[in-house]
Amino acid sequence: MTDPRDVGTYNFSHPEGVWGSICHGVLDVAPWIIFGNNDEDPGPIINYPVKWVKDLFNGG
Repeated sequence: MTDPRDVGTYNFSHPEGVWGSICHGVLDVAPWIIFGNNDEDPGPIINYPVKWVKDLFNGG
C-alpha cells in the first residue's frame, strides 16, 4: 500500500462489544478523521486549514 488513505487506523482499542466500539471510535477513528495517517493523507480535517495557511504564505 502506497496510498496513505488506504492504511486505516492503528487499532489501539479492538472494536469488540459495545465498550470496545466506543473506545475504538475515540482512540482510533476520531484521531484518524482529524489527523489522518500522515502528512500526505489528503482526507483529514486538519489538513484543510493547514493547506490554507501554507497557500496564504506561499502565494498560492
